[in-house]
Amino acid sequence: MPRVFEEITANTRATWSDDPRVCLKQLQDHEELRDLVARYSVMISTAVSPINLFARGGLFRLRAPDTADVEVIGIDQLRAFYDRTVGGANRSHPIISSQIFSLGGDKASGISCLTLKAKRGDGNWEGAGYYEDQFEREGGRWLFSARECTLLSWDKV
Repeated sequence: MPRVFEEITANTRATWSDDPRVCLKQLQDHEELRDLVARYSVMISTAVSPINLFARGGLFRLRAPDTADVEVIGIDQLRAFYDRTVGGANRSHPIISSQIFSLGGDKASGISCLTLKAKRGDGNWEGAGYYEDQFEREGGRWLFSARECTLLSWDKV
């Protein structure tokens, strides 16, 4: 079971403050996190590197059936990874749903379901899985500190 999932589902519902000002800030943070996740997907779909959505020490990890795990750490490695994998003949279209976030000051975690459609040199592929995310607020804006993608299926169609 995903680590973030265990943390988030320990409570069966979101915890909202009774203070209207605090609750408004919580709602704003949730919307900013949803926007960040959506921006990542749109950038990947339109062949734009999402490097500016990661914190300086950010991490991206990919796990997929029948392939070696990929782990990329730090802004320089992330830049090289996305420059190599976004755009060109290989195109990906991540479709995100069922987002759940847990807030804690300037840090947050989240999980979301993923349907992935991709075009590769050898044909079209489809997969399904989830993202486990860690976020941090840097300079007043939310960024990914860690984005872990687990594909449960990855099949040529």
